Amino acid sequence: MRLNCAGPRDTPVGRSPGSRAAALLLFLSMLLAAGPLEAAAQGAPAGADGDALRLLFDARVRHETVESGAFEADARALTARVRTGIEARLFTGVDLLAEVDANQAFGLRDFNSTVNGRTEYPAIVDPNSQRINRLHLSLRSADGRHLVAGRQRIIHDDARFVGNVGFRQNEQTLDAVRLRMPLPGQTALDYAFAWQANRVFGGESPLGTEDGRLHMGHLSRPMPGGTVTGFGYWFTFREALSRQSSRTLGARFRGSHLVTEDLRLHVLASAADQRALGEVQADVSVGYVRVEGGVAHAGTGLSTSVNWERLGGDGDRGFSFPLATLHAWQGFTDVFLATPPDGLHDLRLEAAWDGSIPGGGVPARVAVRRHAFRSLHAAPGSLGGEWNLEVRVVPRSGLTVLARIADYTTETPETPAPWGSDVRKFWLSVEYARP
Repeated sequence: MRLNCAGPRDTPVGRSPGSRAAALLLFLSMLLAAGPLEAAAQGAPAGADGDALRLLFDARVRHETVESGAFEADARALTARVRTGIEARLFTGVDLLAEVDANQAFGLRDFNSTVNGRTEYPAIVDPNSQRINRLHLSLRSADGRHLVAGRQRIIHDDARFVGNVGFRQNEQTLDAVRLRMPLPGQTALDYAFAWQANRVFGGESPLGTEDGRLHMGHLSRPMPGGTVTGFGYWFTFREALSRQSSRTLGARFRGSHLVTEDLRLHVLASAADQRALGEVQADVSVGYVRVEGGVAHAGTGLSTSVNWERLGGDGDRGFSFPLATLHAWQGFTDVFLATPPDGLHDLRLEAAWDGSIPGGGVPARVAVRRHAFRSLHAAPGSLGGEWNLEVRVVPRSGLTVLARIADYTTETPETPAPWGSDVRKFWLSVEYARP
């Protein structure tokens, strides 16, 4: 089943039946936004835990620039994304969600969207598109079982292994069936089977969708001081255009402890083993380890953390995260979206402040990160370092202004390609999400 409705190569929306259906749903949703939601819901079956009809709407305008030593020209993009839809209660415990999104570049178009042919510029992966983003039925039972079938957003934990790549304008979703249910001992089961991954590249890219058999199992259970999680991912892609079929088994613990009235300590430990599926190196495994610790002071809003990740590699392939939100991990420049074949050490230090701007009481966040990258096996050992700065302000409920700066430097002239070029990126975005 393919529901992608992208228009032709970074032009206005195409004329396919799917595009017209997405455009119609977008128009109807905007009509609902113009009128009182309560009036639209009159006559619909009332639910015990919310409105019978809910409008979904969020929009983001973003300016992004990329400077890369591998290109003579810098990339600049100004894009706007609108995502809208409805969630309707059909019967008690049965909901229908339908949502479309549209992304369009305006003015600044000096960038490689991966489908517009402007390969003389660095990539900014926000191609023009219009498609059905989510479309699914949801069934809830009185005993806590929750079944979702159709195109949906799936995020596990902190999106290290399964996420929606929410930072990009086009979201990653899955055509899947997902079951969540409670088990004895406060254990929670989350299992999903997906047959298609809808990527951020849009429908015009050969990587825009990938078919396969994607099994995702996740068990979590609270324990004294935190939560322990076990997970297993079996990903087999029908046409391995960009991903390698693999089996990943792992565990995770996250806990926190209140040291004083204002001071809280948090710890996280995670490990996983991954093997390739199929004919290639099926008997060779690579590992993953993550350890994090940090403290946060509620009175001042200050926090700091140290995060260390070891991404294994056997010389031919590195540990892969086919469905992860990768942008959040090895630096905002995305230099290490793919693990090097010889593996990677990433030591990340972070200091942050969460509070309110003096005088106005406006919520804000400032965070600084430093990454130090090293190869597990290859020479030279250093693969450079990166600084990240993030400033986030919330002027009012639902409205967010975000600025990010990322600066990756190779540090050594012997650093091999593709990590041998300095990269600098800047983002400024304004986003509104209906509460």
